[in-house]
Amino acid sequence: FSTVGVQLQEVSNDANLISSTGTADGNTVPTQFAVKAFVEALVAATVLLLQGYADDAVQASALTLTNYIDAEVLSARNDLTDYVDASIAVLDGGTYTG
Repeated sequence: FSTVGVQLQEVSNDANLISSTGTADGNTVPTQFAVKAFVEALVAATVLLLQGYADDAVQASALTLTNYIDAEVLSARNDLTDYVDASIAVLDGGTYTG
């Protein structure tokens, strides 16, 4: 969009990129400082949001892994208990019915 010969009515240093009336309009241009502050705030908010998503994903993965390990340990414990019980039964001259 380009217009030649239009006079700007306002230059704003507001980092929210709004005019003195409190809204955005076509008669106000932001300063480089305002644009820089706006972009920096937007980037910072985006980084925090992405970090939150990453933290949630890591926590969910850790919980899934912990549940898997717990299940495997319980299964191994049960298998070992069955093996020991069977061994004792056979050593005592009997059979193990599990």
